[in-house]
Amino acid sequence: MSRAFSLRRAILTSLAILTLLAAATQAFAVPAKQVLKVTHNQTFVGQCCFSWAETVSVGEPKTPVPVVVTFTTDFLVNPPALDDFVVGLSVIVLNHFTERSFEWIVPPGASGTHKGTNTFTLCGGAVNHPDGSITLGFNSLAVRISQ
Repeated sequence: MSRAFSLRRAILTSLAILTLLAAATQAFAVPAKQVLKVTHNQTFVGQCCFSWAETVSVGEPKTPVPVVVTFTTDFLVNPPALDDFVVGLSVIVLNHFTERSFEWIVPPGASGTHKGTNTFTLCGGAVNHPDGSITLGFNSLAVRISQ
């Protein structure tokens, strides 16, 4: 095998890999209305369940299909009422920022998604104390149609 042929083959292989990577990145892109990113701390005080005003939306096709809603956050449960918190799921109480991810599969139907725009708003709160407080650090909320 000549050196020129090997170099050409390496270049073509590299270009093919870069093309595949570019296509994969575009395939996982999420439209802006389907993602919410928060880059500053927010503190919520109160007993479950109340809106945290973090909302994402997704348009369902003519025949609704399940959607995946994912919430990822750093959080800090604040004193004096170090309480358990719920965000659709139970959160373990800790005294330092902890990272958590939650994922809900929302099926179509009477209590799920429907044709057209579906909006999902994060809610939660303390389990036992009306003055329970949680601070969310960097977080994101995303929705996508399952495939």
